[in-house]
Amino acid sequence: MTAKRQDEKSFNSKIDDSGDVAVSNKKHRVYFSFTFRIVFCLVLFLVFLSLGIYFLIKSIYLKDKKIVSYHEKSQVNYNVCLLENQFYEEKCLKKDMKYVASLIDKINLNFNYNFDIDENENIDFTYDIIGKLVISDKLGEKSFYEKTYNLLSDKVSKMKDSKTNVINESLSIDYAYYNSLANGFRAAYGVDTESKLIVYMTVKKANSPENNLILNNESVMYVSIPLSEKAIDIVLNYKDINTTSSLMSEANIIVANPLCICLSIVSIILAIVMMIKTMRKFPSFYKKNKYDKHVGKILKEYDRLIAEASTMVSFDDKEVIKIKKFTELLDIHDNLGLPIMHYTVTKHVKSYFYIVHENVIYLHTVKAVDLEM
Repeated sequence: MTAKRQDEKSFNSKIDDSGDVAVSNKKHRVYFSFTFRIVFCLVLFLVFLSLGIYFLIKSIYLKDKKIVSYHEKSQVNYNVCLLENQFYEEKCLKKDMKYVASLIDKINLNFNYNFDIDENENIDFTYDIIGKLVISDKLGEKSFYEKTYNLLSDKVSKMKDSKTNVINESLSIDYAYYNSLANGFRAAYGVDTESKLIVYMTVKKANSPENNLILNNESVMYVSIPLSEKAIDIVLNYKDINTTSSLMSEANIIVANPLCICLSIVSIILAIVMMIKTMRKFPSFYKKNKYDKHVGKILKEYDRLIAEASTMVSFDDKEVIKIKKFTELLDIHDNLGLPIMHYTVTKHVKSYFYIVHENVIYLHTVKAVDLEM
């Protein structure tokens, strides 16, 4: 054992002020106390959490709920253009008159739609115009024949950062053409019929993405034109037009800066990592770490050989031999017949196992930082 001690004298050292062994001829890993590591982890946690919250606030803003009102109004105008005749000097007659069906050439229609809202918005309006030929019985209860004509399809009107949008669309109806179809049906089948051409304009509104407004999606206006008559009245009829509505815009979160939101996520993740690292140092909050398992296994297996020390051993005027493995300390115990002492320097972090023989201390140190590497 004397020869072994001579070989191990190269590891001789004194205990430094922190209670750790400072090896003179071998570079030794820097050791931080349990308290220092806890404080360090908590500081990093608070720093990353603060950065995460800061970048989150910078990157988004909350848009509150509010009431927005809008108004829709439409008007259908027309005039009736005649065939060459000896009675009327005017080429086209104004609205709200009686017209002789056999003299009508074309009917010019004008659909005017106005949309007003309280605040500037970006809304797309899509509209189309269709004609529907309806041939029914004289009472208008049962339909003999119906056919739809696409007169205008999928036109778009965009309202850009504005409170008002106006759609003004005109088209010409070939009255003689549709009237001949209705008269031909009556003559071909010898039935007493009532015929009309209904011209619809449908306006569809896209929802406003800025305020998340859900608008009344569809508005319809139409005009009904009688056919197969000696004299006709153009009857105007409106549906869901000239209305005022109030909407509640939904509260929503707007991402204003994607870079800041990414930095916020990274910072919060790092804050969570630091919190987990801090909690892992407290077995009462987390499962036992490698240090606790390692020391517990030694104390359990060699319970009869180990005595618990209640005070720190004094290293003053002692020769300290650092023992790398616990099994080597067992060999020294077997040779000297002296008990192995155990002292917990810092709970869950650091312990000493040592044998005192005369002026020599054989020391084996267990540190959590070494076991976690």
